[in-house]
Amino acid sequence: MAFTHEVAEGCGRIDDEHVSVVGLLIVLPSIGFLYQWVATARRRSRCAAPGALIDVGGHRLHAICRGTGGPVVLLESGIASSSLSWTVVQPEIAKFTRVCAYDRAGLAWSDAACNARSFDHIVDELSRVLAHVAPDDQYVLVGHSFGSYVIRAYAMRHPNNVRGLVLVDPPTEWLTMTPQRARMLRSGRFLSRIGTLLAHTGVVRACLTLLTGGAPGAPRRFVKALGPTAAHTLERLVGEIRKLPRDVHPVLQELWCQPKCFEAMAEHLRVLEREAASIGAMSSPSEIPIIVVSGGQQPPEQLNAHRMLAERSTHGRHVIAARSTHWVQFDEPELIVGLVRELVEHARRSPSSSLDRQVYESQ
Repeated sequence: MAFTHEVAEGCGRIDDEHVSVVGLLIVLPSIGFLYQWVATARRRSRCAAPGALIDVGGHRLHAICRGTGGPVVLLESGIASSSLSWTVVQPEIAKFTRVCAYDRAGLAWSDAACNARSFDHIVDELSRVLAHVAPDDQYVLVGHSFGSYVIRAYAMRHPNNVRGLVLVDPPTEWLTMTPQRARMLRSGRFLSRIGTLLAHTGVVRACLTLLTGGAPGAPRRFVKALGPTAAHTLERLVGEIRKLPRDVHPVLQELWCQPKCFEAMAEHLRVLEREAASIGAMSSPSEIPIIVVSGGQQPPEQLNAHRMLAERSTHGRHVIAARSTHWVQFDEPELIVGLVRELVEHARRSPSSSLDRQVYESQ
């Protein structure tokens, strides 16, 4: 009987401990959800969309335009980037023509997509944005990284609307989908889904608050727990983002506290994994002037791929940004502005004049 009594008491203690653990598992996420909701509501007015919200069929995309004149310049961002990545470049272009930057679905101030993402959807939505911000106009399109393929696809569909393309460090290697690259993209999607959950429960916000508040130890230990590859990638991205003006950092931090941004990143990675071959098969008309800009740190085989991409246009050029990483618009914004000015002035002078094909290396 004594043994039975002790077992009963032990089981009672286990049950109590079990209830306590279950209670924590319920309470802690609830606190996190509440923290995320309250903080988001308090900061909403301070991070209001600076541009217009455009209905593209079920959800709205954010676009911000500056300047006057034509042809209109459209800035297309990288795979998980937003209009903020053009913060330094856009005001300078606005000094000589109208220029617009926008956020693809789920990123920055744009609504989350109301349908599953495909490359066709992305290009269609760019068409709707352009039709809204500059109807019946012609465009010079500038695309960074993944965005370079979006603008090339638009040019293929609407050749009469496009007066020139600037492709900023296009990731040509990712259009050959090897098993290793597919695994990397799936890992990125998995981490993005984790990021979605952590953003919902306030963990992302807490980590970013600690990091910017002078207590970086805890966030860095948390990131390292995700593995060396993820930690290295995130640290590199943070390093690039710090090149933006300091007054942009709080806005960017608040935007990346939103779960929809992580969901959007996962969807873009899925599109690249599944549609790399068809994206690579797209080609803009050869008569459209193209300037391909390579980051100076690219290996020789990548530089050669960029040169060949430029040569597909009868008015193509390959420019090497010698002082730049992948984010040329951060490292050498004046180079991007100068190349855009060249295409704008070329379009204004004569529709029949050509650009000389040559390779420039920035000094």
